[in-house]
Amino acid sequence: GREEDYFQELATRMVDAKLGTLARRIRQLPQVMALDDWPSRLSQELGEIYLLVKAFQKLPALPDALQDDLLSLAGVNFKKEAILAKAGIQDRWLVAGQFFAEEDSNLQSRRTWLIGEQSGRIAMLLDFSWGGTGYESDWRSGSILDGEVVFYPSRLPLRALVKAHEVVKDQPFHLPEGLTDFKELEKKWAAAVGTLPWVWPWPAILDEVIPVHTSGRFLLVDKNRDALPLACTPQSGWQLMAESAGRPIRVFGQWEGEAFRPLSVVVEGGIYFLKSDEGKTI
Repeated sequence: GREEDYFQELATRMVDAKLGTLARRIRQLPQVMALDDWPSRLSQELGEIYLLVKAFQKLPALPDALQDDLLSLAGVNFKKEAILAKAGIQDRWLVAGQFFAEEDSNLQSRRTWLIGEQSGRIAMLLDFSWGGTGYESDWRSGSILDGEVVFYPSRLPLRALVKAHEVVKDQPFHLPEGLTDFKELEKKWAAAVGTLPWVWPWPAILDEVIPVHTSGRFLLVDKNRDALPLACTPQSGWQLMAESAGRPIRVFGQWEGEAFRPLSVVVEGGIYFLKSDEGKTI
């Protein structure tokens, strides 16, 4: 309809300006308007785009790291060679989980999460597949990488690249301590959004939590009996319940603003991976 033509025209102008990510967000607005909860979702999406545009108007006056964030959010790509030339963090890194999403009709993304054993840092490897051609690198969940990870410039560094590394086999991995209180997760999420309003998703390790199923929904319950809604398939939810068997467990995943998506679980020292359903970023 006319709305789709209008958004397509705007998206085309963004593509001409080499702002591909912003173009995709604009192109997806008609899909957002077709959702059941479209008023709130559309308001959120337009609010983030508006904030991004207003920030761009003040780009020269902003700190360098925030300028880099804005350029990346709009779709300006950094050269991998320049990132890899920077100093990184040497550690043993656990491939703690992956999340696949459909960014556009011919574009899929894969977020691979790494956790540093000594540093406690969490890094995200972001890869894209065009037209189902597959991904350039193969990161297997559960692998332990001994090597250097370099973070992209950002006010809130999460995205990273793996430099020189080797895969470690038959050695234990000591997962850093996580959060035992969902209120702490809320505080960290609020601080992250305050630092970078467009951050999504936010990774976290949750300790001493128990998965439950009630009223058709899966939840995690912390030591204070506070509940956290889960974004997961029934298959993943029941797998989480089975691994727990009513006992407190450790869960790694990503907070997506309204729900937590579990990607892996630690039970009695063993790590088990949950199959993540492919999602849309809209």
